[in-house]
Amino acid sequence: MTRVKDTLPQARTTSRSQRRTNVDGSFQAAGDLAGLKALLIDDVVTTGATMSSCAEALKRGGSGVCVGVGPGAVGLGAISKLSPFDKLRVNGGWGRV
Repeated sequence: MTRVKDTLPQARTTSRSQRRTNVDGSFQAAGDLAGLKALLIDDVVTTGATMSSCAEALKRGGSGVCVGVGPGAVGLGAISKLSPFDKLRVNGGWGRV
């Protein structure tokens, strides 16, 4: 994963939409990920915006399965507002880690 766009720290944003816009298009997969599985680890997942942006980059890079974990993971209510690929795929079903 490579950051391709400088952004404000997410802590300086004040809403879900600002967080999403702030990191939109900020990451790129480092190479061809076709057929590979990805594990995303974030120190804090507040709205899921950074994790979603990274998952989108991995999908563009060819990754088919993406699992995201973070000790401050959000509840399912926030995750349900993400697109299907952005949702955390865990143990064959959608849910929190």
